[in-house]
Amino acid sequence: NFADATGVLLLAPYGSGEATLANYGRIEANTSILGGIGYATGVQAYGTYTSIHNAADASITATVDAELFGGAFATAVEAGGMYSVGVVNDGDITAYGHANAFSEGTNGFYGASGAGGVYVNASYRGDALVVNNGDINAIAIAENSVSWAQGGAGATGVNAYAKYDASIINTGDINVIA
Repeated sequence: NFADATGVLLLAPYGSGEATLANYGRIEANTSILGGIGYATGVQAYGTYTSIHNAADASITATVDAELFGGAFATAVEAGGMYSVGVVNDGDITAYGHANAFSEGTNGFYGASGAGGVYVNASYRGDALVVNNGDINAIAIAENSVSWAQGGAGATGVNAYAKYDASIINTGDINVIA
């Protein structure tokens, strides 16, 4: 089984396309799957120039729960820009992935989870900037594995990648748990 949820998908990839999001409310993407692989992305934005502002008291949340077994992979904000990408967070950004492994007799089913708070990419010809004045949380939990090969969890709070300048400015809280 497979499940995928995206709260906001914003694309402006041609010419001098600008992908701009100003969030003053609540954006949520939630996926629940009994057994299989689930993905949730709060905001996914790509353009020639991309900017996202999550205002004070606003939130972007992505959650995935693989209840019996499987993969649970959550990304709160994913943004890319050919020449520039910038994310400013004054509110709350949360990615939460929870997966269970399941064993029955000699059969084992994996349980792996991943969570990413903010990922920005300007790898073609650009600069990437993340400014956090609020809270960014990335939590990945994998439970009930009976061996090292049956499950795992990984989380990243902020990931910035660029061809030229990649900058992260943090005056808030970044919490990562795996």
